[in-house]
Amino acid sequence: MSKVDRLVVVVRGRPAPQGSKRRGAYGQMREASAYLPAWRAAVKLAVYEQYRGLGVNSEDLPAFRGPVAVEVLFRLDTRSRIDGPPDLDKLLR
Repeated sequence: MSKVDRLVVVVRGRPAPQGSKRRGAYGQMREASAYLPAWRAAVKLAVYEQYRGLGVNSEDLPAFRGPVAVEVLFRLDTRSRIDGPPDLDKLLR
């Protein structure tokens, strides 16, 4: 098993909050943010590429077991209109 002590992942894209679900016209549940599926895919790809670069095999995942610490830094595009301050709790989810 590959040993990973620290994993630094940079994700480019528009962060989207998890938020609440919305019910569609026929009862289906949808994410409140239209940007969420693309953001989730970008995060997943960035983590996968970082693991691959460190030589971690997919059968060794998750590489972290037990307690972990997470540090997150969001850099939001200031050129875009922002309706209000981002909800950090929802972005972290």
